[in-house]
Amino acid sequence: MTVQARILRLLRSIQEESGLSMLLVSHDLRVMAHVAHQVVVMYAGRVAERGPTAAILRTPAHPYTRALVQSVPAVRTKSALAHPLPGTPATPAARPTGCAFHPRCPLARDRCREEQPVPRSIGPGRWTACHFAEEVLDA
Repeated sequence: MTVQARILRLLRSIQEESGLSMLLVSHDLRVMAHVAHQVVVMYAGRVAERGPTAAILRTPAHPYTRALVQSVPAVRTKSALAHPLPGTPATPAARPTGCAFHPRCPLARDRCREEQPVPRSIGPGRWTACHFAEEVLDA
């Protein structure tokens, strides 16, 4: 962890000194929460959700993003358990019809199995590719 933190600080200082943007690809949501201003969540090679990191991690609008956030165990409490995502991940080579996440999604309906969702705006700077994003946000 200390090596990771030092590398991330070095990358940030290089970014700030150079005035450049940085693209960081990671599966570690804790890292992204600390270093990214914007985040793009992908599933099976497609964008599921994108927008400001803090907003997406606080109130995910895609069921996959929500599952990712819930799968990270809390660091500050001993009793907090991670909630693993059930099912088998889809791959870009063997993507199901419709929404690639529908076999693992608790909100999946016929529309999800038949129609691939198109990314759509759900607020300033926020986009999701879920037919039922409003239900995810309300849950």
